[in-house]
Amino acid sequence: MAAPPAVRYSSTPQYGTRSAIAEAVLAHMQLRGETQEQVARAIGVTQPSIHRYVTGQTGVRAEHLMPLAEHWGVPVTSLLGLDRIEAETITGR
Repeated sequence: MAAPPAVRYSSTPQYGTRSAIAEAVLAHMQLRGETQEQVARAIGVTQPSIHRYVTGQTGVRAEHLMPLAEHWGVPVTSLLGLDRIEAETITGR
């Protein structure tokens, strides 16, 4: 299986925080050209829930992290920003 495309982050939020997760969710949606409605349907939540996630109004519920990761074919750690920690440790950036 091919590696998922790289996700670009526009800022450097703290890893695992609400803003880091919101940015990761939004980045994955934009990368794939998905709407909030499409993502909501894919994981069984409402579109307003996805809106609140990507705007940082509420945090992504723990039980929705795995369905999001599975939907996009990425590890949960990529939604938490933890993959960036590993990359920064390896590259020194």
